Amino acid sequence: MKNPKHLIRPFLRKLGRDLVVYSPTHHPMARQAKLLDTYKIDLVLDIGANTGQYAQELRELGYKSNIVCFEPMLAAYTQLKQWAEQDEKTLVVNSAVGDFDGEIEFNLAANSVSSSILDILPSHTDVAPDSKITNKETVTIIRLDSVFDKYCTAEQNI
Repeated sequence: MKNPKHLIRPFLRKLGRDLVVYSPTHHPMARQAKLLDTYKIDLVLDIGANTGQYAQELRELGYKSNIVCFEPMLAAYTQLKQWAEQDEKTLVVNSAVGDFDGEIEFNLAANSVSSSILDILPSHTDVAPDSKITNKETVTIIRLDSVFDKYCTAEQNI
């Protein structure tokens, strides 16, 4: 008798899906969940959180501790803030994180997730045309040291 996985997998692949083993040795999300548990992580700093994709993924993995999300772009921050209002252990900060406190010009990409303080390289836009910079926005930036001083304690596993 043929293994059921060998019957299901070709069908799923035609639909653009796959069947994989969900274990720390085979699946990146399972590995991440295992690391969070093994090291007893009780605070995640999500720098460049965009609309909260990573924080939401952590919750799907079963992570129940605190998350501080930093997002400088106003549009993405607004969406992230709406999601975080339903999650009492997620704090959202409208700021970039860097090596100084102040303001900085932020490059806004058409696809949002490629937006950055850094310039987008031509090699990037060659393979992902929707990463092209379409606008700029002046955003607040805080030093990483300031983040640790304000949002973290020495007792936390970050």
